[in-house]
Amino acid sequence: MNRTGVNSRGMAADLTVADPWELAGMRFGVEVVQEDSEGRMLARVEPALDWKGTQYHFLVLERRHRAGSTGQPPAPHSMECAGIGVSTEQAAGTSPWGADRWRGGLALLGTLSTGA
Repeated sequence: MNRTGVNSRGMAADLTVADPWELAGMRFGVEVVQEDSEGRMLARVEPALDWKGTQYHFLVLERRHRAGSTGQPPAPHSMECAGIGVSTEQAAGTSPWGADRWRGGLALLGTLSTGA
């Protein structure tokens, strides 16, 4: 359970990419497989996301704007997020979050929507 008190594990959602521009507008199905106490989510991507010759089956997603940070509450079933691609090996590790170790590869901005 994350610091908001919401358990997102197992949640299925759609991720619509806004940036990088080469992927802008593309939609991917994701399933949250793990989350940490800081609100970051490890999500499995279906179909795998191909970025510059590398297949990403997992993303670490984090809310981009916290409620109240822009003066407006987020939409009820969507959130803007930032994400980085992580390898299958990183995803299977004890600490898959990777943002502190990111040195290139896939980084994206998008909107996560549950459709509920």
